[in-house]
Parts: sequence; C-alpha cells; structure tokens
Amino acid sequence: SHCFIVNRNYRNILDRDQTCPDGMVFTEDESYLLCRYEEKDRKLYDKIWEETFGQSPVLNDTELKIKLWQDVLFDKNKLQLKIIHKKTGKYVGEVMVMSLDSEMPELGIQILKEYQRQGIGSRIMKNFIDQLKSILPVEAFLVKISSDNHISRKLFENMGAVQIGEEGKEYGELFKKAMEDMGKEVFEKSVTSDVGIFQRYIICYKIEARGGNGRQ
Repeated sequence: SHCFIVNRNYRNILDRDQTCPDGMVFTEDESYLLCRYEEKDRKLYDKIWEETFGQSPVLNDTELKIKLWQDVLFDKNKLQLKIIHKKTGKYVGEVMVMSLDSEMPELGIQILKEYQRQGIGSRIMKNFIDQLKSILPVEAFLVKISSDNHISRKLFENMGAVQIGEEGKEYGELFKKAMEDMGKEVFEKSVTSDVGIFQRYIICYKIEARGGNGRQ
C-alpha cells in the first residue's frame, strides 16, 4: 500500500517564520538547543549532507546541494533546524518539518555518526515534536524512512509511530525480476551500485499530534 494523499484543500496558517522566527531558539533542554540555520552555517549543513548522502552520485551533486541549501534558508514551507550542544557549541545534526501547509507535515532528523547510538536522536526528536504539537494546528505528522534504516525505524516506533504505507516497493520487484531474467551474476555486473539498494523502499509512519502537549 502507498502513503495516503493529503488533503490539498487544507492549509496550515503558520509558515516557517511564524513557527520559528529567525534568530530565536525553537526549543532546548539542559544539553541541546534547536535553532534555524544562518548563511554562515553552510559548512555544517555540508557535513551532515556528506555523511548522509555522500555515497550517492545522484544526491551528492553540487548543483543539487546548492539548491537545497537555498531551500534551507528561504523555503517558508519548511523549517530546518541545526542541533547544537550547549556546553561545547558543537554541531550535532539537524531536524526538520516539511510541507508546513499540509494537514500532515513531514518530519526528519539527521545525526552525525559520532553522536549516534547514544539516545540523543530520540531525546531531541521528542522535544522537537512536543514543541511542534503546541504550535501547529495539525492532528498528525508523517515520517518516511528507508526500509533498511533500522535505527530510525526503531526510534520513531518507540515514540508511537504507526506504519501507514509504503513507497517504491514496486521498483524493488522490477529489479528482482530483471535479476532473475538476466541471471544474478550478469545483473550485478550491469549495475554500478550495490545491488542491495534495489531492495530498499520507503516505509511511511504516522505520529499523532493530538493529546499530550498538543492541541486537543
């Protein structure tokens, strides 16, 4: 099954600047704070991008990176925040909420490898979601995770995320059939990437925004 189509007639009245004004801290706890990127932060953004997508020839394209950095700075329908460790001032990663004008805005998080598997991601994402719940007039959030990203899947499942669909699984089936038709050895020689990539697909999760600190 596929992720459902959002209601295009719905429109959240809050854009990025109303959700988190420039220069303000969006949320913080005793160790970390979340705030908007500034133009001087390009190297920080590049660092998390390289770690996350550096192995992909398609995504690791210079022009694409420039465009996406411009989106970080100027796209009012997306809020992308840097995560800073308060004591050291070091950059830890980023969180984001996309499609702010949707009835189900999409969440994302990227943590630098040196800070992974320490419980930081779940702690930060919980604070991020709690703050969003108190601001945005929505009933749920959408999360899309690669099927082989078991760390992120566990993180969101532990937060109560419920699987609602899948995307791209049909491509894996097509490649599987092509491999069977060509023979595994011939197929592997015909592609430049890891064959395992063709078996990945996107799992869609829903996180309720009602209750807790959110709107009732």
